Amino acid sequence: TAKMLGNYFRAELIAASRCRHIVLQGFEKRTVDNATASAGGTAACTSVWTDTANAVPIDDVRAAQLAAWARVGIMPDTLTIAEWIFEYLKDNQQIIDRLKYAGFQNPDRTNINEAAVAQALGLREVVVAGAVYNSANEGQAAVIKSIWSKDTALLSVVAKS
Repeated sequence: TAKMLGNYFRAELIAASRCRHIVLQGFEKRTVDNATASAGGTAACTSVWTDTANAVPIDDVRAAQLAAWARVGIMPDTLTIAEWIFEYLKDNQQIIDRLKYAGFQNPDRTNINEAAVAQALGLREVVVAGAVYNSANEGQAAVIKSIWSKDTALLSVVAKS
């Protein structure tokens, strides 16, 4: 019976997995859209974080934390950013200096992970979002885009449980 019906169950699992992925991807896209559309929830950076020599992400995150705390009385503890922005943060001079003087043994980009960047930024967690989607119309050649743009960093409070 298992040999005879096994393919049907695998097909059902694959279909369920695809549906789950579509639902989660839609939720992530709505989250990013809501975060970027919320005028009260945005804060300007002093310079773009892709400018590794001049960007000051520690100062930017701290200013955004204090602004959020002044609005709602809760200090944000989690930063969500795109995968490629995280790669730039690993080369950022302010991050490297903070890690170096905090006792981080080897602040080489290959040794810097999400926990190290969170430590440098004074946050509990940094979430690196790598979700992509096909932005082309159905039937057209695929155009893959990141859900998280270079202009989006979401600073939030995340439940610890």
